[in-house]
Parts: sequence; structure tokens; C-alpha cells
Amino acid sequence: VRCGNAECRLVDEEESRERSDEGRGAQAAAGVAEAEAKARPGKSSFKWCGACVVVKYCSGECQKEAWKAHKPVCARAKEVKETLAAHRKERRRRERGEDDVVA
Repeated sequence: VRCGNAECRLVDEEESRERSDEGRGAQAAAGVAEAEAKARPGKSSFKWCGACVVVKYCSGECQKEAWKAHKPVCARAKEVKETLAAHRKERRRRERGEDDVVA
């Protein structure tokens, strides 16, 4: 997974390993090395956008730089996430037999 900032060339370490295994050239290898240098062993150094959890960023700085472009996507993803959660909650309520019938 690449950093959500289009100007950033860093790649998440999980994808980095796949890319280096596939031998995708010097530029990819440079991004791989840089991302892995920042990463803790066994863990990704990339963090999800806390609001939408759709995009990962390599740093807070990259997230801030990408915010203007990401904002509409983030807002829509949050709406979809909230709608799905409401539907799941309603489905569970109905499965438990909690109808809207008032006695």
C-alpha cells in the first residue's frame, strides 16, 4: 500500500516485501528501503486515516499535505461506514425479535 499522499513515494512494508520479491526496479527498491527503515520489525509504520479508515499514510506530515484531496473521499467513506453500522444494528435488533410493535 502506498502512502495516501500522491506526492509521497513511500510504500508500506507489507507491499514492499512483495515488490522487492517481484524485482520491480531501482525506484521501487528505494521506496521499499526507506519505508522499511521507518518501520518497526513485524509492524507497519503506516497509519490509517482515523476518520474513514480507508487510506494509510506514512506520517502525519503526509496526511496533512494530502488532506485537501482526501477530505471529500473521507467524508463520503465516513457516511457509508455510519450507514452500514446503522443497518447492521437494525438487522441484529430484528434477528433478536425486537420488533417495533407496541402493546
